[in-house]
Amino acid sequence: MAMLNETTVHTAPVMLIWDAASKSDVDQQTGRITWGVTVAVRKDSAAYSEMKAAADKEIARVYPTGAPYGFKAWDKDFNPQKYPELNPAEYVFVKFSNSESKGVYDGPEEIKLAEFGARAYPGAMVSVVGRCWCYLPDVKTKNTTGLKWFYEGVQLTDKTTPRL
Repeated sequence: MAMLNETTVHTAPVMLIWDAASKSDVDQQTGRITWGVTVAVRKDSAAYSEMKAAADKEIARVYPTGAPYGFKAWDKDFNPQKYPELNPAEYVFVKFSNSESKGVYDGPEEIKLAEFGARAYPGAMVSVVGRCWCYLPDVKTKNTTGLKWFYEGVQLTDKTTPRL
């Protein structure tokens, strides 16, 4: 794991939950296309600590007196019925997304999107490059505030872990 700058991290291996890096998600109501990944991060890991530090810096930059009431958290709790393998006391899930497709890698080798999709599965370990950004109330955000992680690239690091 490495902090690339104050708001950008390159995570240590985290568990892939959902792959939208090889095939985009399309919102059925708005038609909005999103690329990215959703991952499970252990709350006691270096990855979570560094992501929290980056998020805290971004929140302090935008809101010097603290996040406003109703601020949407970037780290979500797991539904224990959907993911019984992942104890909500130990893991959070984080969505990295972008409106553009970004680089996908298997180890050090950049591969085609379809190849990544064929090799990636829920439970595989990946490393993600992401940057955080606070959003402010406007029409696009439905007048909410929060912090979002932008997806900048993903790398498969271990394809031998059990499938979820």
